[in-house]
Amino acid sequence: MGVCAVRKWQLKAATLTVAVALLLASPAMALEKLVGGIAGQNSPTTWPYSIAMAKGMLAKRGMEFDIVYGQSASSILQQLVGGSVDLVVSTGINEPMHAAAKGAAVGILRIVGKVPPYAIDAQKNIHSLKELKGKTIAIGGRTDITRLYYDRMLEPNGVHWGDYDAIVIGSTTGRLAALKSGAVAATMLLPPFSFRAEAEGYNNIGLAVDYAADLPFTASVLSVPWAQKHPDLARGINESFDEGLTWLDDPANKEEAIAVLVKSGLPEGEVRQSYDFLRKIDFWAHDAKVSRGMLQKIIDSMRKIGDYDEAVDVNKLVIPNVTLVVD
Repeated sequence: MGVCAVRKWQLKAATLTVAVALLLASPAMALEKLVGGIAGQNSPTTWPYSIAMAKGMLAKRGMEFDIVYGQSASSILQQLVGGSVDLVVSTGINEPMHAAAKGAAVGILRIVGKVPPYAIDAQKNIHSLKELKGKTIAIGGRTDITRLYYDRMLEPNGVHWGDYDAIVIGSTTGRLAALKSGAVAATMLLPPFSFRAEAEGYNNIGLAVDYAADLPFTASVLSVPWAQKHPDLARGINESFDEGLTWLDDPANKEEAIAVLVKSGLPEGEVRQSYDFLRKIDFWAHDAKVSRGMLQKIIDSMRKIGDYDEAVDVNKLVIPNVTLVVD
């Protein structure tokens, strides 16, 4: 073998050695797997995250979600505090505010649902919110977020706390069952349960968004120590949601977006209704900014119904140097 041929062979061997070393050093760029908790069940309300998972928007930021479901918002937050989940993908905004105010090391990363999608559905002989005075109503809790929405909806219609009998039923499925059994005159339901009730002839007598558009519905929540240790991942979660929502907002993607949720096991008819309804009420937050004024308004509303005994520092509810807080 000539000198020139030997040098060519050595160059090829060196190149092959480097290539093998690179392959061994980075096995297809392993993704950071984050356990994401959701209270209840899969829902159209977390659609931008579903899109971000399905379309590789999380993956290109080095992440993937392994979704687990908890029985309630409080139980999934307990798992976050305990470290068995890395983030709560979406939960009612009052739950993390409660936890953080009591000293739990959790904070709001971003708003997910910026307006409430609840409807008050009533028996077939009831046609207005005013008619609920003196009736029995199923409520999610005497001091939970549904109470705030009830007050906002009923007080302008002359119905105040104490003017009706409140039965506490924590889940939407349980409240729908109470309505169908005739045990209550009306209740507050999330889609698709509100769609099901109305398809069976129960009357939609009011939408929460028409009375409480300034009281956000859900938020993504992180462990404060985890977020401060992984700020790039926290930012990536926000960016993935925003990209997923931009894609979802494009009418050209409607059929593919519907297919994503149908593939997860949700009925196609309800997914289509949810798509139209959630877009109609402009449900999702279109950027990651969290307003101090908005949080203060929720705190003040919660104190009014006895949910907080004393003043709460808004800064304790977010993640320092991670959450994009604005005045």
